[in-house]
Amino acid sequence: DIEDFTVEYDRLVVTVGAQTNTFGIPGVREYCCFLKQVEDARRIRTAIVNCFERANIPKLTKEERIKNLTFAIIGAGPTGIEFASELRDFIEEDGPKYYPHLLQYVRIKVIEASATVLKPLGDESTIDCGL
Repeated sequence: DIEDFTVEYDRLVVTVGAQTNTFGIPGVREYCCFLKQVEDARRIRTAIVNCFERANIPKLTKEERIKNLTFAIIGAGPTGIEFASELRDFIEEDGPKYYPHLLQYVRIKVIEASATVLKPLGDESTIDCGL
């Protein structure tokens, strides 16, 4: 049995992104990678490496390489922006070691439904996208 207990604190931190929202869009659960658990991060890393391996197949056209190396991050909240940043770091640090000839084809796109980046952090932290 687990006993109830009290933890005293002077600040309460509430994190964002507690539940994944698919907005009822068909195919999202089947085809997207979510980022909630450590296993999700491992799955995403494997998927990214697989994208580079597919783009590395000889005789692909420029358009096919770009298609394989375009990464869409849905949501410009804290998790989406942090992931986009980490993805860029991963590509810039590891890409030149293994796929220097493919870096010119990489595209990272952050897609947000609202006109504001980092909206959950409050007005002073947001960036107006001018949409």
